[in-house]
Amino acid sequence: VKNALEPQWEVRFEATSYGFRPKRSTHDAISNLFNKLNTNSKKKWVFEGDFLGCFDHLKHNWIVEQTSMFPGNTLIKRWLKMGYIEQDMLHTTTEGTPQGRPPK
Repeated sequence: VKNALEPQWEVRFEATSYGFRPKRSTHDAISNLFNKLNTNSKKKWVFEGDFLGCFDHLKHNWIVEQTSMFPGNTLIKRWLKMGYIEQDMLHTTTEGTPQGRPPK
């Protein structure tokens, strides 16, 4: 599914986004920043953010709507609603994408 969806998502992302992108690394971001900040550009600030709990509160309906034109959309909807198991107990999910760990 990742191989099918990734090319469709990649064309939607900002060119200046480097996080978790194929063929992009921290070194690419640093190089881009170095080049931008050492030119005559008026842009002299950098924003870097890691918002606590950002992925924990994404609305499932919004995600499903954003992926509605993609093949496998119904599978994505089912994955979002699957929940997670922690200490042999099933926890349902109504929002968020846990990014490899159970939500808090």
